[in-house]
Amino acid sequence: MHAPLSHDDPRHPAQGGRIMEGIFSLSVALGVGIGLSYVLASLVSLRLAARFDRAPAFMLVFFGGMLVRLVLALVLVGLVLALLAVQAGVFVGSFLVVFLIGLIVEISRLHRGLPSRPTP
Repeated sequence: MHAPLSHDDPRHPAQGGRIMEGIFSLSVALGVGIGLSYVLASLVSLRLAARFDRAPAFMLVFFGGMLVRLVLALVLVGLVLALLAVQAGVFVGSFLVVFLIGLIVEISRLHRGLPSRPTP
């Protein structure tokens, strides 16, 4: 026979809150981590692309980097959802919040770096 579980054992039914709290924290941490990785890669890509004087080279580096970042982010999100026990809504929501804030930062930095054009 099995010995009864103590109340401190995470497998005990009374400890379900701790397990769910851990899954929630893991979901948020993974979502924010992947989102921050995307944002940092975006800023590095923008800085690298800014080294090129010609527009075609800038566009190739910047948009090529964006394609690679998006594909990697989608693969990572898919792997986390498929392989780990996370709360999907919390994970995707935390990723999207960080992703959208990073997108705003990326666009503002891109516009700040563009030369101003005279209005006709």
